[in-house]
Formats: sequence, C-alpha cells, structure tokens
Amino acid sequence: MKLIFAALAGLLLLLVGSGCQSFSKLPSGNLAEVTILNQPDAAIMQATTNVFVSHGFSVANQAADQCTFRRPGTRADNIAYGNSLFDEKVTLQVVVQIDRLDAQSAVLGCKANLVQEANDPFFSDSHPVGRFSRSPYEEMLKDVKTQLGQ
Repeated sequence: MKLIFAALAGLLLLLVGSGCQSFSKLPSGNLAEVTILNQPDAAIMQATTNVFVSHGFSVANQAADQCTFRRPGTRADNIAYGNSLFDEKVTLQVVVQIDRLDAQSAVLGCKANLVQEANDPFFSDSHPVGRFSRSPYEEMLKDVKTQLGQ
C-alpha cells in the first residue's frame, strides 16, 4: 500500500511540475504581449516608453525595436530575493521588444526579471517573474495599445 501511495504521489508531482512549466509563458516566451496594427516601430516604442516611465520605470537601454526598463524592487521583492545582511536591493528589469508579423502588424511583448546586484555584471543574478504576476505587465502593454488609439 505504501508503494502504491508513493508511486501515485510521485506521478502527481511529475504532472504538476511539468504542467506548471507548460503554462508559465506564452508560446513566444514572453510574459505578456499584445498585437498592434498599422503603427511604425518608432511610435510603438515612444508609447511604450511613456507608459513604463509613468509606472515608475526608467530607461536602461533602448534600440529601435527593444527597450530595457528598470525600477527598484518592492519590499516583498527585497525580502524574497535581496540580502538584508549586506543591504542588497533587488531591481525589476523588463525587456520590451517589437516583433513584426508583417508590414501592418507587430507583437509587443515583454519579459520581466527580478535582478540581484543589477549593477555588478559578475555577481548579478536574475529570477524570472512568474505567470501569476503577469497582470501588471499585461495592463501596461494594453495601455500602450490604448495610447496608439487601438
């Protein structure tokens, strides 16, 4: 009886573990994304910058089709991923990218990570934001779409 219970528990753990991975991200690998129609990349990137800056992010790096935004992590982020002994803070880093589907449509998608030691490339450590925390990013991308009149 213990063997059957152990086998069932192991099977359940395997199914739950693999199931979470398959639903953790969109097929594109983005945490969140929206499709934008009939807008040039420059207009999409300008609207994206406006929205993210209005939500407390600063621009860390920008190109024609991609932008990296950063802001300090929350207190909960610092408790979970920081180091209070050394007063190490966590930075929320979001990479937003435009992927053209065709001349009239583009996918605006983002990936978000909590980064420890963001200013030290040698000791930096990154933790992806999980799917249960995706709603703020979905809302910001929808705000970008709204700013573009869609």
